[in-house]
Amino acid sequence: MPSTRLISKAVEKYISASHTDFSIMITGEWGSGKTHYAKNVIRDIVTRSGMKFGYVSLYGIDDPKDIDGRVLNSLFPFRETNTYKLTKAVAEILLKRENIDIAVQQLNVSMENIVIVFDDFERINTDITGIFGVINNYSEHKHTKSILICDEGKIKPEQRDKYKTTKEKVVRFTLCYKADAEQAVSGIINESLNNYPEIYPILARNKNYLEHVFILKGSNIRTLHAARESLRNAVGSLQDRIGLSHIDDFIDAILKCLVGYHCELSRGYPEELKKFVKQPPKPLELLFLKRNSEDIDSGSDTVYAENFYRDYFQGDNNPFVSQSSLTLSMYGVCDFDLIDGEYNLFISERYNNDNKMSLLSDYTRMSNEDFDCAIDEWIYSLEHKEINDIILLLRAVDYICFFIEKRIVSRLSLVELKNIGEKCLLHIIGNNPDNLVESFNNPLNFPNLRVQCSVAAQLKEMASNKLESVRVKVERQKAREAWENILNSYTDDIVFSIFGVSSEWARKPLFSLIDDKEFVRSFDSAPSRFIFLFDRVIKDRYNTSQNCKELLRDEYEPLNNLYLYLRENLINPTGDSKRTLHMFACENLCESIDEVFNLIKLPIKDVKAPS
Repeated sequence: MPSTRLISKAVEKYISASHTDFSIMITGEWGSGKTHYAKNVIRDIVTRSGMKFGYVSLYGIDDPKDIDGRVLNSLFPFRETNTYKLTKAVAEILLKRENIDIAVQQLNVSMENIVIVFDDFERINTDITGIFGVINNYSEHKHTKSILICDEGKIKPEQRDKYKTTKEKVVRFTLCYKADAEQAVSGIINESLNNYPEIYPILARNKNYLEHVFILKGSNIRTLHAARESLRNAVGSLQDRIGLSHIDDFIDAILKCLVGYHCELSRGYPEELKKFVKQPPKPLELLFLKRNSEDIDSGSDTVYAENFYRDYFQGDNNPFVSQSSLTLSMYGVCDFDLIDGEYNLFISERYNNDNKMSLLSDYTRMSNEDFDCAIDEWIYSLEHKEINDIILLLRAVDYICFFIEKRIVSRLSLVELKNIGEKCLLHIIGNNPDNLVESFNNPLNFPNLRVQCSVAAQLKEMASNKLESVRVKVERQKAREAWENILNSYTDDIVFSIFGVSSEWARKPLFSLIDDKEFVRSFDSAPSRFIFLFDRVIKDRYNTSQNCKELLRDEYEPLNNLYLYLRENLINPTGDSKRTLHMFACENLCESIDEVFNLIKLPIKDVKAPS
């Protein structure tokens, strides 16, 4: 279950409690979306409960007494209007400059049906004890539901001791917030539909890419907001100089540059970016430089460039780095002439006057003769099943469908296009199943289909329906190959390459083989070192999260089969008093499996991860 859903449930339980004398805290890194979550999700929860919602930023608070004023301004927004300010000024004159705010704050106003979110706790400028004291007055004495929002990692070092001891007296529960990638990116895209419609289609078709980067780079919503603002400026320039008619590839490349640059700038790498963009090495150059490292003047620059390509252009064989995008990211200024020149460079380098590929990039610059020739070539390739990549197939069908709908192409109908497209798709799946799995696995590779294209959408759905059966076959074959590698070698580097990485993709192939009899029997001759490593993977794979409990339920039966085989055949089967190291390793593994089985039996709050 995503952390945001767990936090929402905790907030609901807290505000629905009949009597509370404590606060709760939501902590998370800057830019992770805590404020957006508070102002939207928590506000909705409070509103549905029939209570009044107040939001107070503690940013820049110099005196704890100022908090009461901010609370009142939040609960009674009319205090910020000119009418109120004028009335207050007149009243102060009549009352000989008495402070009306203090008088209002001292009124005995009931605060029991109110939820107040105190945000930016780490940004206060005064003693932390006094702030906690005021908030405690609301939660303990006025019985106001109080929710603190804080990045605990940013508490000033000189205040950390006081913070820790005082917090224990005021805050009962601390909830760790980490934004869900799908939820965060969907929020940014949906907001753009109303506020920035010109870039909504670009963001929508790159949703998977944005989620990928969001997860990869530590869930920073502010960075994506900054990239979106830069994209708006870039799109404005593109509209002025080039127009946006079917130049999706170029715009998507610009988006990747903007996202990459903003992420790297937020990490503090402006100088590396400047050097990288000034003379960007291409992928083949990087490969050559790595093989001839003595020729490199600055190896770190090459490594930085390679990592940049891997992180932000994964799956793109010819990534395009943009000087104008870097300028826009760093200074908020877009150079019209530069971006126009970059567009021409992008088209010439990527497609190299290939009519077939130009049709899928910028057909608006093609002559009638080249256009007709490209259409004929694509139709021929479809009819003769010469296309071996599903992504390319869908993009080609997407464009041909568009031209048929616009009556520019009349040599075949949409029905005929669908028929030859299906035959080509089935040919690819039958001859290259890896391509189907890889196409859907890699969000950065998937084609940007136009929503109105029914034929391409139908082919995509057809491919998706066949995905699971093909995926099982492909992953099982890859798992067997990985396992055979280990059986043939057992060298440390091979074993570590499978088990030494904490990412799911490195472990999944072997876990898909747990229910395979050959896999189980191979433990008879497996080195003790391998069994100890497998034991570590078992411990790491299952933890206290709900997701892992559900994962364990799915894998219980094959794990149990392995467990029974080890118990019956490998742990001292002859009854001898002497145990071998191999027996000890198998016994150790059984104990770990036994521990993780307890996760299924216990409620989530009582679950403890294996040590």
